[in-house]
Amino acid sequence: MSEAFRTGFVSSGMREELDLVDRIRPLLENESGVELPGIVVVGNTSVGKSSVLEAISGVEFPKGSTVTTTCPIRLILRSGPDFAASVNGTSISNKSLIGQHIRTAMEEAVRNRPAYVARHTPGFAGTVIEVKLYEPGLPDLTLLDLPGILNSGVAKDFVKDLIQQHISYEQNVIVCVLDMTSHLTNQNAIDMAKEADPAGKRTLGIVTKPDRAVSADTNALDQLESGAFPMGLGFVVVRNRDQDELQANLSADEAAERERQFFSGERLSGVSAHVSEALKKLSPNQKGKQALIDLLLRVQGAHLRDSLIPFRRKVTDKIMSKELELGRMAIAVEDDYAAMQQLVGLSAEMVKGFESLKQGMYSNVNIDVADNLHLDPRIREFLESFRNKVWSEIGDKEFFAQQACVNKIRHAIGEAGQLLPDMVNLGPAFTEIYSQSVHSKLAGPAEGLVVELKAYLLGVWMQLVKNTFAEFPRLSARVLEEVEAFMTQKEQEALAFSRMMVKHQKAVFTSNPRFAETVTNAFEDIRAYQNALHGHAALVQQLESAQLHERLEIPAEPPVPTYRVAWDSYPELRALASRMQNEYANQSILERNVTKMQFQLAVYTDIVVDRIGDDVAMGAKVILVDEVLQVHGGLSQALYTSFNGTDQVLGLMQDTDQARRRNELQLSLAALKEARRELNTHL
Repeated sequence: MSEAFRTGFVSSGMREELDLVDRIRPLLENESGVELPGIVVVGNTSVGKSSVLEAISGVEFPKGSTVTTTCPIRLILRSGPDFAASVNGTSISNKSLIGQHIRTAMEEAVRNRPAYVARHTPGFAGTVIEVKLYEPGLPDLTLLDLPGILNSGVAKDFVKDLIQQHISYEQNVIVCVLDMTSHLTNQNAIDMAKEADPAGKRTLGIVTKPDRAVSADTNALDQLESGAFPMGLGFVVVRNRDQDELQANLSADEAAERERQFFSGERLSGVSAHVSEALKKLSPNQKGKQALIDLLLRVQGAHLRDSLIPFRRKVTDKIMSKELELGRMAIAVEDDYAAMQQLVGLSAEMVKGFESLKQGMYSNVNIDVADNLHLDPRIREFLESFRNKVWSEIGDKEFFAQQACVNKIRHAIGEAGQLLPDMVNLGPAFTEIYSQSVHSKLAGPAEGLVVELKAYLLGVWMQLVKNTFAEFPRLSARVLEEVEAFMTQKEQEALAFSRMMVKHQKAVFTSNPRFAETVTNAFEDIRAYQNALHGHAALVQQLESAQLHERLEIPAEPPVPTYRVAWDSYPELRALASRMQNEYANQSILERNVTKMQFQLAVYTDIVVDRIGDDVAMGAKVILVDEVLQVHGGLSQALYTSFNGTDQVLGLMQDTDQARRRNELQLSLAALKEARRELNTHL
């Protein structure tokens, strides 16, 4: 690159922006979500990444037959009047010693890994080694060189994850180093770059070893030119020193001259004609170290200018997020009295949150309200489904019209027959069947309702506890224990109540006006239907005797009488009633009694299910919901009673984890605000 070009770039503000990033980087090195814009260099092992960086910087990087880059290396190059260099802050007086210091720093980083990391990543570490070099004539560049991609070995996944972590950041330019002696389809770096940047908008290519591409079918340059592998920022072909030149200690100036001669066509011996022609077709700004430096400077400048303002927005968003978290943290509690006062206040806030959820006032609750927290509709679902579960346990309402019910009644009343009992005392047969087929099936659904409703409500309370007491994790855990114990106590009360309600239904009591009226009116409707049926038959017979039936239109069906029972309200009884209407006249006394008892059982069971549905459901709601919210005897008082007179609350509120988190937030906010101040000053 010409000195005039570089000077022009620096004077346009490029150096100031780079220095700004250098000042911000140490402030945000531990801050996730606000990664600084940069350029990352990736490639398979032995593609010549280190040689490319060496050609740009003049620094001799560690070399060898095995993997040499075992940690990310951030190379910070700056043009300056005097030489200055450092590796991880350690000053270096001689440029030739930088490579050894880099090797030592990498070995130390690998050695100092936590044991659990070392077991899975032998020989590698994620710690960034920072190399700074100031020297006259250096390009103002910052590059992050990542370990080469491995095709096998225990550390393969670690290296892959490390590379993906850096290239996935939208603010990073991806420099993909490719070996021209190998088909591009065999080089994993391209696949990883395409996955992170499918359109190639932030991908740049460097093609190495063109002097060793002797195979006639090597078409890497053709593929790159055609766009088969997206490189939206362009690509450059460079010639690094080969192994013989390295052993001969060829100087940087001599290497640059040989590269010039190679691309000018003076040293193309051994290169296939196909490769030679492809190289000649490239423009001057696609060949050589100087072209690469020019391209990197242009890309870096444009990328920084486009990225820093969005980056400042991310920093501001991060500040707001952390200030919100810090603001929600309670002020450190100093004594027992203050601790109890805060507990009372938080408990009241939690109960108020439950009441708001119950009333549908979701905006009053500082919690993400999912469907399961829409309390009132969910509680109604539990209560309304209870009746269906009772009927399901009995065998559904059709049970009383089925042969199984008939068989039970026949067995109970005996084959000799039994006259229909009166309405007040239905007799032992009715009681026996009701007890076996109905009452014995009530306890399971009733207790199931209580258990299921309590489990759901406890889940709601647990979410409210975690949200309300979030700033005191240890206290939150103790409050959760108390809430669970209190709700378990209320569950036992609700179970005892449900068992009592079920027990009350054991005695058959048919003085209920609804039962007497429904049964009496049903039999009146049956008699009315039978009378209408007989009247219709008599009319038909008279008309036929008088030979009038041919002249008069005779209704095919008897007229429908005015029924006393609203049968549309009892669809489950309609089948029985129809059978009684149609078969009653032809039934024996035993069959009539069986049919009557079927109907009576159905009506009585319907009343019992409604009664138990109301009593158990409402009792469960009152005990598990309403009583829990009461001021006296409710959850708030239970929490106060449990903690009052002890020093537990103060100890639980003085949370070491919270203190550590508060300190982390304060330090993080200070660094973020300093970074924003720097950005505001220079943007």
